[in-house]
Amino acid sequence: MFHQVKVPVKDRDYMRFFWWPEGDVNQQPVEYRMTAHLFGAASSPACANMALRQTALDNRPSTEDEVSQTLLRNFYVDDCLKSVGSISDGINMVKNLKELCAKGGFNLAKWTSNRRDVINSVPVENRSKELQALAFKEEGIPSERALGVQWDPRSDCLCYQLSSITEQPCTRRGILSTISSVFDPMGLASPVMLTPKILLQELIKKGKNWDNPVEGKELRRWKRWLESLPLVEELRVPRFITCKLKTDQELHVFADASENGYGVAIYCMCGRR
Repeated sequence: MFHQVKVPVKDRDYMRFFWWPEGDVNQQPVEYRMTAHLFGAASSPACANMALRQTALDNRPSTEDEVSQTLLRNFYVDDCLKSVGSISDGINMVKNLKELCAKGGFNLAKWTSNRRDVINSVPVENRSKELQALAFKEEGIPSERALGVQWDPRSDCLCYQLSSITEQPCTRRGILSTISSVFDPMGLASPVMLTPKILLQELIKKGKNWDNPVEGKELRRWKRWLESLPLVEELRVPRFITCKLKTDQELHVFADASENGYGVAIYCMCGRR
């Protein structure tokens, strides 16, 4: 995404770098300037997002309002998450959104959906890598990562895959590394993650150094938690909340706190008054 956005000529002096001609390190390095935004520059995400938003604003007169709003409100950097009411709406959204992005120089690819008809409307080369090699008649739709969270299109549920977590030394540093490996931006796994966070707080209060081995009852608590962690993969949270009946909808929020932690639970209640 960054490489699709040009750097103004007057700002390119801030992105100078040295490189060897033809990659030959025996030659004298030559000074270059980046003409497009790059990974590693703090300004790149903001500039790229501004360019994406400007694409929507510049083309508003000739674009459906919902498509423009999708570009303005449903993107997180280069990821788009969008729900529509029907298969035909989904097919049209894919087509129109891709055309709108192309007007700004962005190629919107790696598409996936929980409906086969929508996926079939997308050229194979523009589908996600998992879907490109998929035989629809023989296999189901694979799960995808959406902003770091696993999404199962078949059940339309959010879930967790913890296979990437590797064994770490049983120290403060190792415990913190393991906790940080469970990416949970919405806090759906908070009840599970509270236990090791409390343990980490206790180790800090006891003055345990970063690399001192954890022993005794703390070690047993840590091992019990590690053994139970794979159960998180069984957690399935429906992404879509709706009421089948045309009734009033209310949100009921419950919150509580203790010396060790706090929690919030929100329920959607549907029913006639």
